[in-house]
Amino acid sequence: MAAYEPFKGTVDTGRNGALVSTASGELSSNATYGSLQARGMLFIHPQTLVYAGMVIGESNKPTSLHLNPTAKKQLTTIRAAGADFPSYLIAIFRPPEVIL
Repeated sequence: MAAYEPFKGTVDTGRNGALVSTASGELSSNATYGSLQARGMLFIHPQTLVYAGMVIGESNKPTSLHLNPTAKKQLTTIRAAGADFPSYLIAIFRPPEVIL
């Protein structure tokens, strides 16, 4: 049984914001592993259909971020062979299963 303890101050109830989609379409793997993972934890996998206003993850910051997860990579320029994120590492970063 727990013993009574005197008041130790307020409990930190810091909450993180949400990652919200601003566009409808298919979640691109380039956007997922390029910029979205740096902004928070995603709840969905690549190639998932999303709609505008859909919560797709939890932000690292206390405010919500509105993002475009359907952005495709520009293929107009030629770059060095090792400049892109390796596609074979995609299987390592799996979002958690969220069941409601």
